[in-house]
Amino acid sequence: MSSTYRNIRCNIPSSFVRKQMKLANDRGHGESKLYVGPVAKKEEFDLFFLGWHPLNTYEFDHVELLLYLQEVEGEFSRHSKYKAVSKRLYNQLMTEVNRIKDLRVNLSSHTDRSRYYIKGKSEAWMLMRSLAVPLMSELVVEQIKAHEGGYADYRITLVRSEKEHPKSAMSGKRQGSKPRRKRRRSRKPKVGAAENLRAVPQDLKDQVWKRCQGMCQANWRVDSVLDKNSGDICGSNENLEFDHIVPFSRGGKTTYCNLQLLCQKHNRMKSDREV
Repeated sequence: MSSTYRNIRCNIPSSFVRKQMKLANDRGHGESKLYVGPVAKKEEFDLFFLGWHPLNTYEFDHVELLLYLQEVEGEFSRHSKYKAVSKRLYNQLMTEVNRIKDLRVNLSSHTDRSRYYIKGKSEAWMLMRSLAVPLMSELVVEQIKAHEGGYADYRITLVRSEKEHPKSAMSGKRQGSKPRRKRRRSRKPKVGAAENLRAVPQDLKDQVWKRCQGMCQANWRVDSVLDKNSGDICGSNENLEFDHIVPFSRGGKTTYCNLQLLCQKHNRMKSDREV
């Protein structure tokens, strides 16, 4: 018997996120689990996760997290809506997403008398709770590859909802075989808005060059030869080019947080991988 659901979507309530992102009037302590649906549907949810096979893998996508942060950047200026948002916090989270090496999650289920939840343990799960904007975000768990041994690989994505969700502790839903909706609306570039133009202004180049210390920032994500555990980077100072960390073609903006220096060799490697 196969599952009738291609992915599961969970709304992000204020009770789930870390303190900085909670709604200003939220007095709760928070929780690390997300409501999926009624416990009456437990068999269907368990089937989607292949009985929670111990060899299942669950992992966030690095670029998708950066794209999500770009989409919700404006919320970090709404100081009266959330407990402790700021531009500084936004920049810190962008840095953390770029820094984190392991995006895997130890995902499991939890049930009570009426509800079915998912919960996770890992540095990536805690980081996600730090950057998720409540009531306007969803966590999507999608099966991307099933193996003959009865287990599968799952991708976890944080996305901006098309509309704000009501304030509810039981804000969750699951989706069937309907095609995924387009998450980003196309926008016409504004004249003079640097973030909507591919060309990098000279003052921004100077800032990025100084931050990168005039060295190629390619790491294991770009070149598998570089050591993942030690945080090794290329470090070359020859034939340097400005690179959009989240590709411009995928909605990446020309901003300080989304630019880095790559040598010509590693810039080509990154481009070939993204095509």
